[in-house]
Amino acid sequence: MLIKILFILLFSIGINSFSKESKNHKLLLNGVGLKEATIFKIDVYKAAFYLPKKSSDLNEIQSLFPKVIEINFLRDITFDDLRSTLEKGLKKYNIYTEENVTAIENWKNIISKITYGTKIKIIFTEKSLILEAEGKRNVINNPSLSRNFHKLWVGKKSDTQLRQGMLHLK
Repeated sequence: MLIKILFILLFSIGINSFSKESKNHKLLLNGVGLKEATIFKIDVYKAAFYLPKKSSDLNEIQSLFPKVIEINFLRDITFDDLRSTLEKGLKKYNIYTEENVTAIENWKNIISKITYGTKIKIIFTEKSLILEAEGKRNVINNPSLSRNFHKLWVGKKSDTQLRQGMLHLK
């Protein structure tokens, strides 16, 4: 309940006022989404989506770089749960390959434990996907993955509530 009140407050003060610097690029907060699980709507994480310019057009977003997704976990989950969810997303968007799965498996070395308050940042450049967590960084040099991985959160097949928040459609 508190999280929902904070979201309402965030949007009422004007989401346009939030921005972030990323390697000399000014990024604007495009939107914030909430991921819930099970029929009981248990809050799992909130995700903020930053872009060089605000957009809800998926074709335009595809070509914008850099992009950043910051995830703040609202409950404890296992790395296996995270990996399984990411693998399902890779399959939905036809980017499931052994190379991509292995790269994500290596994230286990960066994210040692996912508990309430764990924060991860995923940075999308034209040529690479960068994960930052717990003061550590992992770079995946894979332009195809970097161009498509954001779809797991904001693509047409992603969670509706999460996508609508991150694309500021609500």
